[in-house]
Amino acid sequence: MTFDVNSITAAPNTIPENLPSTQLPDKSVCVWGINAIGSDDAIVNKTFGTAPEQEHWVFFASFSLGPGFTYWSIMLEEGSNDIYIVDQRQSSDINGGLTLGIQVDNSVGVDVTGSPNVQPVSGGTAVSSDDNYYHFIKTVQSTHDLIGKLSGFDISPNPCSGQLRLTSNRDEFLDMEWKILDQLGKTVMQGKSSNQKTFLIDTDKLSSGLYIFKLQNEDYTEQRRLIKSSY
Repeated sequence: MTFDVNSITAAPNTIPENLPSTQLPDKSVCVWGINAIGSDDAIVNKTFGTAPEQEHWVFFASFSLGPGFTYWSIMLEEGSNDIYIVDQRQSSDINGGLTLGIQVDNSVGVDVTGSPNVQPVSGGTAVSSDDNYYHFIKTVQSTHDLIGKLSGFDISPNPCSGQLRLTSNRDEFLDMEWKILDQLGKTVMQGKSSNQKTFLIDTDKLSSGLYIFKLQNEDYTEQRRLIKSSY
């Protein structure tokens, strides 16, 4: 989605790349890698609330990501001028990565860590409780940033068949709660983190399938897609 109404840039390649990219016009917000190729695919616009605190949503419904489908939105928040990219729903057979971010011009861009291979992590239902979002704020980066302190963890192996290892890429996990949710958003396992950089979770009781692993405390939530295999 671009705000450069005078752009003559052609549509980008369907294979995403890091920002900034010469394939994109200036003033663009990107969910790059999803494709509108099906008869049910649609883009829906709707504004919620009243001025000066409205939210304008641009909803990408049933777009393709590999053989599966995925739902995303870009939300523009009046007053704060913040931008949100919202990961809302997908099928279990999606395949492919995305670039998520904002391109100011062809020399300045900000993309989500992992681009151009960001994986959707929301659940498979239409409820909002298992959605995930990325929040973009125009400001000076503080020295102690909440998201920077708590984000950045890995789960391995993934797919897993037994013990799941959770590893922090930053500080040790402190006062964190973890949950594993099924595709309906129901919590099937939960617990508290140990105050270490690494700890193990036994997943033997989980059935094979797609899950969401969620790590949270009172200030922040981060989640990952988890695949439980039978071998």
